[in-house]
Amino acid sequence: MTKNRLLTLAAALTLLFVLGHFYAKPLFAQVRAALIKNIDERARTPYQKTFDCNAGPNSPICFTSLPMVEPNNRLVLEYVSFSASCSTQPFVVLRGGIGSQNEWFFNPLRVPLTPLTLWTVAQPMTAFVEAGQSPQLTMQTSTLGCNIQGTVSGYLVDLSQ
Repeated sequence: MTKNRLLTLAAALTLLFVLGHFYAKPLFAQVRAALIKNIDERARTPYQKTFDCNAGPNSPICFTSLPMVEPNNRLVLEYVSFSASCSTQPFVVLRGGIGSQNEWFFNPLRVPLTPLTLWTVAQPMTAFVEAGQSPQLTMQTSTLGCNIQGTVSGYLVDLSQ
């Protein structure tokens, strides 16, 4: 009877050793991965802002600023979409902020509607806006009274880590 117990104990210890050898490494890797903070994860701090800009009846230029990027952050813009109601094609530029050398130009596509014409842009992009800067959108056209509405989206990266 004691011989059976010794064999059972030896088999159980061997089984634990084999299971430990093959499963301990992935288990410890999962625990370690849970303790590491992924600061670049896109879904961690998503960013999406809408804008509405109206060129007045006396001006063919429309200008709007998005909120300033907070300290210790970097804004990564990944997508822009907008529509502009103008009779002529608008010239649209997105700047990374005051003093920024980053500029992105957009060539809107024409969607004919009656009685006005709609110009649209929907495109991916990669743009970086640093802390303390606020993205700025400027639209210029040869006609007065244009309106532009749109959305920019991306994510914030925490640089304090």
